[in-house]
Amino acid sequence: MDQPYLKELGKRLLLCRTQKDLSRKDLGILAGIPTATVLQMEQGEEVSLETIVKICKALHCSTDYLLTGALGIPEWTALQRKLAHLPEQSADNMQKIFQALWESCPKSVEKY
Repeated sequence: MDQPYLKELGKRLLLCRTQKDLSRKDLGILAGIPTATVLQMEQGEEVSLETIVKICKALHCSTDYLLTGALGIPEWTALQRKLAHLPEQSADNMQKIFQALWESCPKSVEKY
């Protein structure tokens, strides 16, 4: 993998981890990996696919999101839950926006 790709993966990992209010140590414990590995990933260093999968399971995020930035099923489900708590008119408008976004997303994965 090239460095820019790994740097972006690291940024997304940091964002997911901090949004869930987890320290690197907490995430390491949840994922069953050393804290240093979490730091290495966030800094854009190469790690195994197995480690990426463990991180995604611990964060309840899709590998699609962590690897490419594309929203997967867990992220869309979370958005739908948030929509359910909006006033009806706002929820209808947001649903239309998200549906249009979803339909405009490419259905195939680009090779890197």
